[in-house]
Amino acid sequence: CSIIRCSTCTSARSNYLLWHIASVPQNIAEGCGRTTRADKAKYYTIARGSAMESASHLDVMRIDELIDAELYARGIELLERIVAMLTKLIDP
Repeated sequence: CSIIRCSTCTSARSNYLLWHIASVPQNIAEGCGRTTRADKAKYYTIARGSAMESASHLDVMRIDELIDAELYARGIELLERIVAMLTKLIDP
């Protein structure tokens, strides 16, 4: 992910972003492995929260001018799509 590899990103910020981004597919996979609707929804909700936290990290990185506007916009666009998808999975 070019957002994570940006040369001006601080180590701590990029690590937090990487952790939250990585937890999204991990929680989706965990939810897919569950058999009850409530269990699935629990993990999809966690994944959605991680995606939203990822967006907040991008917000801070943009405010601090650690990423450019184009990279920020692309990251937010992808995260918005992920959050929308997960919202539909949680409450179809």
